[in-house]
Amino acid sequence: MTSIRTNRRRLIFLTLVTMISLSLLPALLHSVSLSPESSNNRYFQTAQWLSGWEYRKLHDIEGSAGAETNYQMRIQVDYHSGSDSGSTVHLDSHCNTDFSDIRFTDDDGSTQLDYWIERSTPGDYAVFWVEVKDNLDTSQEIYIYYGNDNAESESSGEDTFIFFDDFEDGSLDTGHKWAYEDGSVEEEGGRLVLKGTSETRGYIYSQIAVSSGAAFHARSRASNNDISGSRAFTATIGEALISTESCLDWDYMNDIYSVDSPNRILTRTRNRGNEDSKEVTVSDYTSYEEYRTLWTSEKTVYKQGETTIRTSTSQIPTRKQRFLFCEASQNGDDSYVDWVFIRKYIDSEPSHSWWGNEEIEGQATTTPGGNHIVGLKILLPVILGLPIVALVVVMVGFVYHEEYVIDRDSMSYITLPSLREKSGYEPPEDPQHERE
Repeated sequence: MTSIRTNRRRLIFLTLVTMISLSLLPALLHSVSLSPESSNNRYFQTAQWLSGWEYRKLHDIEGSAGAETNYQMRIQVDYHSGSDSGSTVHLDSHCNTDFSDIRFTDDDGSTQLDYWIERSTPGDYAVFWVEVKDNLDTSQEIYIYYGNDNAESESSGEDTFIFFDDFEDGSLDTGHKWAYEDGSVEEEGGRLVLKGTSETRGYIYSQIAVSSGAAFHARSRASNNDISGSRAFTATIGEALISTESCLDWDYMNDIYSVDSPNRILTRTRNRGNEDSKEVTVSDYTSYEEYRTLWTSEKTVYKQGETTIRTSTSQIPTRKQRFLFCEASQNGDDSYVDWVFIRKYIDSEPSHSWWGNEEIEGQATTTPGGNHIVGLKILLPVILGLPIVALVVVMVGFVYHEEYVIDRDSMSYITLPSLREKSGYEPPEDPQHERE
């Protein structure tokens, strides 16, 4: 009789564990993502929930070197259903029609972010600016919350931007925001009014001055399309060269103003008295439009709406800049400014990446999220390690067999050639039995 000592129960148990673990592994790996480039589903709600809100979505913002902290991002919120993409998110009629319940938080789900509503159409859409606290040199995630009937809007340009004024308080703030000289510059009807004059022209400038890496935004219009000398757009002037006895010192500027020709604007950059200027044609500026001066140390970009008017890479001002508004040079040539703000800006701005699925308070959800394989750092080693450990134990069990005798008469044979060949192991002869 020939016999082999082995622990049959141990082998059967460990073999079953290995088979079950290996059979479950594909399903487990299919249900979660192991890389940002794949399906990116996560099944865990680890972030806190903003109390009182019913819905939220996770949003990934792709970072860009130099953005740093407190960078302002533009987001359009659509009331109706649709496919989320880029800066636009759809809320499937789950928010208030006036968008008063919209909130933004950090990726912890509870730290609220400052925001300002640029414009909105009830029951249709709203445009938000959100100040992202985290460092956008690398990609970051934020939440948008909605679904709270009792919420009131907390829109605040003052908190969101470096500098802001919407001229809604009925009095020009010359204590903290503006300085002005001469002429007829006043706040009236929720707007800044610059009344043209052939006499002494009035101007105002912001008391704050900023370094390069800033965007100056203004929503403005003119009374007619051929006014001369109106700086109702987004002109800026150097910090150290302001004079209170004359109009302006032009040595360091990002200048943009109207000329006495239909829909013509002159743009110029000026540094140490040297300038690079060009006159360009723009769309009709008698209707309100957003104007932007995007200023870095390498270039200045002038925009009317989404259209780039001009890009200058020469004579870029090297001193801090202030906002500048100046009256036109003819009586009756009036200009109006609805709001202004200054924000952070880099040439290659952070961009909007993916939007997560709608999450409901108290319910687990499947949410796309390249950086959110939440809980898997602990779970996956267990999932992957269990079958491997079990398989190793089984192999060891085969090599170091003991305690159970299998009679050759009841089983034809048991052979493990591969193990013997690889290990060089030969079982010892059993002193209690003889080979036949």
